[in-house]
Amino acid sequence: MDRAHLAAELPPAELRIVGVGIYRSAAHIGVLCREPADKRLRFIHLAFHDDLRLEDDVTKCFLWIEAKLEDEPAAVVAAQARRVYRKYQRGGVPYGFGPYSGYFGPQGEIQWTAPGNGLTCATFVLAVFDSAGVRLIQGETWPTDRGEDKQFQREMVELVRMQSTVTAAHLKGMTADIGQVRFRVLEVGGAVAADSYPTDFSTAEVLALRLLEMIRRKTRRRSRPN
Repeated sequence: MDRAHLAAELPPAELRIVGVGIYRSAAHIGVLCREPADKRLRFIHLAFHDDLRLEDDVTKCFLWIEAKLEDEPAAVVAAQARRVYRKYQRGGVPYGFGPYSGYFGPQGEIQWTAPGNGLTCATFVLAVFDSAGVRLIQGETWPTDRGEDKQFQREMVELVRMQSTVTAAHLKGMTADIGQVRFRVLEVGGAVAADSYPTDFSTAEVLALRLLEMIRRKTRRRSRPN
């Protein structure tokens, strides 16, 4: 956990090459990466259906985690995140519950194209790292029977239906994928914070709880009256 930091205590500007940023709500995550030329820090994240964003303002990253990688593989991951963004900055990365492994090809191209296939903000992170040759998690160790995960997926189908321009075929595919394994935001953050990759579920879960406590502890301090 020595690579996980609250932004208020150590700013994300201290990140060397690549990692992840997590919002205060603990409900959103994206890739933090540094540009090799101007050294500018960028936050690349899947904000919603067909809404891939690159932001220079990283102040929403309440907590950030440096990936435990040597410089060369870290630079490869950062370059892949930028490559995916350049390819799909005008749309084309759908929201969904499909598999993240193999989702992007080596040039950042989407390889899973069946209706309903897509990523969450958390699996977008996993997919970028995976396509850059870094397997962050042992996905086969994640539970597939968490009822609250199915409820989350049902709610997201309705949110995509109401708040985006989406095809009926994609909604049908998303609905068919309800029940697919869900990789939660803090679990992915915990995996990045682990001492070695790929991380199994039990390790990621423990570290996710520690990250949550970091966020809650800081939030409680902020809310105390003077």
